[in-house]
Amino acid sequence: MRVKFLIILSAFILLGGCDEQSSQTPAPVLDNAVAARGADLIRDRACGSCHRISGIDEADGTIGPPLSNWSDRAYIAGKLPNNTDNLVLWLTDTHRVAPETAMPELDLTEREARHIAAYLFSMREETL
Repeated sequence: MRVKFLIILSAFILLGGCDEQSSQTPAPVLDNAVAARGADLIRDRACGSCHRISGIDEADGTIGPPLSNWSDRAYIAGKLPNNTDNLVLWLTDTHRVAPETAMPELDLTEREARHIAAYLFSMREETL
């Protein structure tokens, strides 16, 4: 019995024990998405004509909700938990997620949507 306990204890220690960091969920990886490219895409697709978006010149629309402090939001469109993959889904297939939405389909590739996600998740404070 004592030998079995020592083997289990040794394995526990060798495998990292109860290190707090190993149990934490890592931050989302945005697959080479670049926030600056996301800002360019937001400008190119005229997202600011409907939304207020921090850091984007002339993005002062009031049709859709403001997109500032994005990472503080719990949900996307009131339907999806706010995370990178769900934001990419929303941006690439908007009407599948919410057929009733007034938001137009943006014709974005997954990579372009990840760039936009990188920009939105990089915003920390309202700068308007």
